[in-house]
Amino acid sequence: MRWRRSAAGKGSSVKAIILAAGIGERLRPITDERPKCLVEVGGMPVFERMLATLKDLGVRDIIAVVGYKDEMIRKVGGKRVRYIQNDEYRLGNIVSVHRAAAELASDCLLMDADVIAHPALYAKLIGSAHASAFLMDRGFKDTGEEMKLGARHGRVLTIARR
Repeated sequence: MRWRRSAAGKGSSVKAIILAAGIGERLRPITDERPKCLVEVGGMPVFERMLATLKDLGVRDIIAVVGYKDEMIRKVGGKRVRYIQNDEYRLGNIVSVHRAAAELASDCLLMDADVIAHPALYAKLIGSAHASAFLMDRGFKDTGEEMKLGARHGRVLTIARR
């Protein structure tokens, strides 16, 4: 999850952009039937959990970039969510970010649809005084699946899975 504050800064309303277009190859065969953001954790689809948390935090402008089995995501999100279609989702998340580029001009949370975080972490990002911030865990166990952020002197140098 990433936070970006626009040049407008305080006073702007926060929006959430949820990247939900991917297939979730590593979760097959589960994702043959549904997108990975609709896999249930604790009896609730991850996407539904995100929407509830965002609502509780007062985030009302929610955009989902959808592609794979988009009709299922649209059914869960309903009218609470605006949708951006990415039919080229097989090319990776960067294409979804590009599809939502116009939405990045204001304060926003940029979120992967398959990540669960404690609501306090969302609130910490939204309350950050920094123009941009990443949510990260310095104590993670490297299994090869985690996205890793490399930084030096407060500057992000790399973001990669390996």
